[in-house]
Parts: sequence; C-alpha cells; structure tokens
Amino acid sequence: MNKKVVLITLCAILGVICLILIGFKIGQSISNKNSSGDKTVEKEEKKEEKIEEKEEGKEEEKEKKEEDNKPEEVKKVTITFDSNGGSNVASIEYTCGEKISLPKEPTQEGYTFKYWEKDDGTVLIDKSILECKDRTVRAIWEKIKSYHCPEGYTLKEKECYKPVASYPSDECPEGTYEAIPPAENKLCYDLDDSKKVKSFDKCNAREVEVRGEKVVAEGYAENGQCYYGDLKIDNSSECSKEKGYWKDNKCWVEKRDGVNFGCPEGYKIVFDTYYMFHIHKTLYGSACYPIVPKIKCEDSNAVIKENGCYLIKPAEYY
Repeated sequence: MNKKVVLITLCAILGVICLILIGFKIGQSISNKNSSGDKTVEKEEKKEEKIEEKEEGKEEEKEKKEEDNKPEEVKKVTITFDSNGGSNVASIEYTCGEKISLPKEPTQEGYTFKYWEKDDGTVLIDKSILECKDRTVRAIWEKIKSYHCPEGYTLKEKECYKPVASYPSDECPEGTYEAIPPAENKLCYDLDDSKKVKSFDKCNAREVEVRGEKVVAEGYAENGQCYYGDLKIDNSSECSKEKGYWKDNKCWVEKRDGVNFGCPEGYKIVFDTYYMFHIHKTLYGSACYPIVPKIKCEDSNAVIKENGCYLIKPAEYY
C-alpha cells in the first residue's frame, strides 16, 4: 500500500516536472520567436532609416549643386555728392569690389575745386576700391585770390584809380616835360616811365615831305621806326646835317609827325635826334613815353595820369 502511494507520488512529481519543463520550453520558444521578430522589425526600421538618410543626402547634394550654380547676386551701392555751394553733381552707383570712376568736377565762381572729402576726413581718390556701403562725400574748395578796389575805384593792374576834378594849365605837371621845340599839341611827357618801341617788320607807304616836296614813298623798318623817301644826298655826313638816315648808300627821311610807332595805348614815341626836353634831360635812343595833359588837379593828393587826375591806392589782394 505504501509502495503504491510512493510510486504514485513520484509519478505525480515527475509529471509536474515534465509539465514545468514543457511549459519552459514553450515559453522559451515563444520568447525566441518574439525576440527574432523584434530584431527583424529593428532591421527593417534601420533599413528604412538608411534609405531615408540616403534620400535626404541626395536632396541636400542637389540643393547644394543648385546653390553653387545659382548666379551670384551683384551688390551695388551709391555715392552722393554734396557740392558745398558749387554746381550740382549727380550721385553715382557702383558695384562692390570694383574701382569707382568719379564724375566731372563741380564749379563755383571765385573758387577752385580741390577734392572730394569722405566722412572720415580722407580724400576720395578716383579709380579706388571702396568699402561696400552707401556714402556721401563733400566738395572742398579754395578761394581764388584776386585784386580788389574800394567802391568808386577802378582796378588797373595792381592799383586802384578814382578820377577827380581837374582844370587846364599852361605848364606841364611836375616831373613831366614838354618837347623842345614844342609839339603842335603841346603835350607833356613823363620821362621816368618809358617803354621800348615795338619793332616793325614792314612800314606802310605814306606821304612824306622831302626838301619841301611831298612824295609818296614805301617805307622800311629800322630800330622800331619807319623811314621814307630819298633826300638825294650821296654821303652820310650831309645826310646827318639834313637830319636824314643813311641806309643802302641813300639818305632817308624819317617820318616824325607824332604818329605812334609801336607804342602802348597812352604812350607816344620820342626821337632823340629831334627832341630835348629839359636842360638836364637829354634822351639817347628812341622810346615810348606816357603822354601827360597840361592840367592841374583840384585834389592835392591826386596824380595826373594819361588824360586826367586820379586818386591812386594799392589794390588789396585776397
């Protein structure tokens, strides 16, 4: 009886053990299947991720190529010109990185254009490459200096002249001399202010008087004077006595009628052979001298010049 019980118990225990082992095996198999399935899914997911990454890489590469092939955007900036009182100068547009070309310089009466000044105080140079930004430059000017006279005065060279009243006189003004013998118009000459007679290449034909007889003769130039006619004298000494000019074995008469031979305006030629002005003033060589009228000035500070009386003062230079 006891042996049967023991045997049955052992069989039961063995059966339970078998059931446990069979259940473990089944569970392990299911676990392995599940594990294998998870790995398969994981592999599939990884494969899909790689495919997506590859596709994204291709897309990025394509976009990069398109970006590289896209034309580079050209940036342009503007320079505005402030002429600072001068003529208007239109603004210019230039491409960044390229050399600029400055426009024509402005003008302003009484001033000389110097340069264009940038906002940092430096000079804007033509054909230079500038920083890529809009900017305004300002014109720098230099005032042109000139001679100026007070109101009522007229500028003549570097002096200012103001006319004042005068009245006729029978005498030459102080410091001037009348020709001896006197000229027909009784002009006075300032011998302290002479100018060289302009030389002539050719003298026009004109009527001259030779020994009381009027003849029309071709003239020739010599030492700034014109000579006409032949005095019919065959030696130089006799020619000198007759106040002629010996040239080419002929004695020529010089036309001395007060005509301006190459003298500036307001001047007249004076010949040394004919005129002596003062006992202490004998001329040697022909020259042009200022003509001074026989007048006196009502203002004692005035100076006689040309055809009248003038107050004269130095012009201011600024």
